[in-house]
Amino acid sequence: MERKSLDDIANCCLSSNRDRFEHELHRLRGYQFKRLLIVGSRAEIEAQRYHSRIAPKAVLATLGAFEVRYDLPVVFCSSPEEAATAIERWAVYYSREVIKLAHALSKSLSQHSKV
Repeated sequence: MERKSLDDIANCCLSSNRDRFEHELHRLRGYQFKRLLIVGSRAEIEAQRYHSRIAPKAVLATLGAFEVRYDLPVVFCSSPEEAATAIERWAVYYSREVIKLAHALSKSLSQHSKV
C-alpha cells in the first residue's frame, strides 16, 4: 500500500522523483494486495490543487501508466479519515480471504490424508 497526498503524487510524477517512486512501485508487484491511495480527488488534480508546476494531464497520464505497468489500482479518498477507513476495511476483507483460503487448504489436506 502506498499512500500519497496530492502534493506528494504530483512531485512523484516529476522526472527527478519519478525513478525513485517507480522503484517503490516495482517492489509492490510482489504483493498480492496492493493499492496506490491518493488523499484527494481526481477533480482536484484536474484543477491543479497541488503545489507543483506539472500539468494535471501529465499527473493523470502518469497515474494511468502506473496502474497498467504495475498492476496497481489507484484509489482516491477525499480525506485522511476516509483513507484510514478504506485501509481498515481492506485489511479486514483481506484477512477474511486469507483465513478462508487457509481453512480450505487445511480441509483439503485432511481429506487427502484420510485416503
